[in-house]
Amino acid sequence: MCIFSSSIPTKQNHVAFVFDEFKSVPVLHLLLVDFYYIFFILYFSIGLGECAILTNNLISNSCISFAQEEQLLPPDIEEYIINSRKHSEFFLNEIADPREKSVLIVGSGWGTEILWCIEKGAKNVVGVDPAPRSMKPLNNILSDRCLIQRYTVHQALTEDIAAAGMKFDLVLSNNAFEHISDIHSCLGACKSVLKNEESRVAIFTDPLFYSSAGSHLPIEPWQHLWDSEESFRNKVDDWLWTEYKYLNKMTVTDFLNAIRVNNFSVLKMSTVKDRNLGLLQMYKSKIVNNIRVSDMDLSIEGISIELSAIF
Repeated sequence: MCIFSSSIPTKQNHVAFVFDEFKSVPVLHLLLVDFYYIFFILYFSIGLGECAILTNNLISNSCISFAQEEQLLPPDIEEYIINSRKHSEFFLNEIADPREKSVLIVGSGWGTEILWCIEKGAKNVVGVDPAPRSMKPLNNILSDRCLIQRYTVHQALTEDIAAAGMKFDLVLSNNAFEHISDIHSCLGACKSVLKNEESRVAIFTDPLFYSSAGSHLPIEPWQHLWDSEESFRNKVDDWLWTEYKYLNKMTVTDFLNAIRVNNFSVLKMSTVKDRNLGLLQMYKSKIVNNIRVSDMDLSIEGISIELSAIF
């Protein structure tokens, strides 16, 4: 059984115990304000079964319960996690090796990279994401694959992890940096949680906003740059629209400048060319008539980078 816990000292701590033996025991949701250690000790003392602890370290005053999260689960989420794990295998192998390492995953989402790290033999894994996410689909996958691993997931910011003094061998982020509002601060936090000069930060971010697929929506290439939002709003569901509205519009230059400002050393770096680059000429006049953007940003879909820091 996986254990979700947190000791991050944020102002709002909503602690929920979720007792779940996957499919054999119904999930109970107990919201505790105080004395949760007493319940924890009693639970194991009387041997009722396995225990998972979910702690939401909230950045705002709003809270979503675990039961509400499960009602909001997108369809086929387990299939999505498994398929996305293949993406991790393809793009992260060149820049990250989690084997026998303590790993922090920035933007852990539904747990795709948690699964990848566990399968790769990580010593322990910590996920951090400000959005509430149920880990039940990931647990189902781990159970089906007979993967028993302890890991933690924090609903928080990377800066909260750094403030708590936690340290890691590897900081990993996959398809998350295009969603992070303050990339300078986040990269600074990534640097501060590294254990030593042998520790690494590995980031793959894709698709970048100004690429043809940068909207993260099933629309025409670069349509979010040359058309009005009203014209394609009704083509997407609420999940995707929310994701689109919170994209940070980061350019490659913005990203590299944040790395430079935080004084990282670059060990490896590569870019992914836009999947529709051959069609750019067809759309370029409409794009430049609507916004000011460079050909470089229109042509780069993703960036992969491995970083180190000298302390």
